[in-house]
Amino acid sequence: MNVIQVNNDLGDNDLEVTILRGINLPVPSGFSSATLETYVMIEFPYPTETPQTGRTRHTVGSINAEYPESEHKFYIKRNDAKFRRLMSRKELKLAVFYKPGFLRSDRPLGTASIKLAALEQTCTIHESVDLFESEHKKKIEGKLEIKLRIKEALGQTKASDILPQRWLVIDRFEES
Repeated sequence: MNVIQVNNDLGDNDLEVTILRGINLPVPSGFSSATLETYVMIEFPYPTETPQTGRTRHTVGSINAEYPESEHKFYIKRNDAKFRRLMSRKELKLAVFYKPGFLRSDRPLGTASIKLAALEQTCTIHESVDLFESEHKKKIEGKLEIKLRIKEALGQTKASDILPQRWLVIDRFEES
């Protein structure tokens, strides 16, 4: 049985980004995992003039940080030629920050990015991406688990899954 992949809870012009968790985040010198306070900044590159941004809530006390209520919806134009070109070339940028202390500015812990081209074939991307030092220079330990969803895949063909299902066949039914 073919089942078409569709996220009906989203609108046609919505892209939902969910940051699920940070996995084995690096601990800066002078900190312990119990005192580490992190959050994630999201930058969606559309429109190119003013990219849309989002931010998760702060999580304290773990190198395996969970980010509750981190669903962010970004506006897209499915049929716009600029948008389609951008989806094949650009990436969603994520930056993990930590708070160094009271009255000090937040510092970057690492950056990650996820390619958006896969949304041409599928409507849901669930990935764990590696963290890098500023702008992809050097890979550091740690990952971010991310989920991207749109209503339907952007490509011409509809994404579908083949699901094996069991059927119950009733040959005869007798009323008494």
